[in-house]
Amino acid sequence: MSSSTLRDFEINIYSLSNKGHDFRYIIDESFFQLFPESILEKGDGVVNLTLEKSETMMSLNFDIKATLELLCDVSVEQFEHQVELQQKLVIKFGEEEMELSEDMIVIPWETQQINVAKFIYEYLNLSVPMKKVHPKLQGRERPEILYSSEADNAGEEEIDPRWEALKKLNK
Repeated sequence: MSSSTLRDFEINIYSLSNKGHDFRYIIDESFFQLFPESILEKGDGVVNLTLEKSETMMSLNFDIKATLELLCDVSVEQFEHQVELQQKLVIKFGEEEMELSEDMIVIPWETQQINVAKFIYEYLNLSVPMKKVHPKLQGRERPEILYSSEADNAGEEEIDPRWEALKKLNK
């Protein structure tokens, strides 16, 4: 297994000519270790990046295919989550660094290189569903109910006498 470093994701934009350029990055566990605060720890995949450079801007088109290892929020089991996504980022050259929108940023004219690791990291994190449910549980009406007590299985339900008293008052 190769070990990723942030340097592996640097692109020397200063030396690039004004045309299209292709880059390929391998994502593995060492990539996620570059971001210690990450909710993602394991996964692997490939990122194909096409960078179109002009005098005033760059267009970065990310094509990401990865398998992420997630922890099910319901059963607490590990499972693999397949990710296939395309993202476009526009980088304009300007006076100072700023974010104009989630898919458009400005970098200073004198910037010599950019690092695309944080963009790949953000795109992968955004691809993780809010509620992570193991595929074997998907499609259930209420996947949060996985285990039932013996009383539930026997059809017997013990009612707290205090609730019974409250029900009588309600009538």
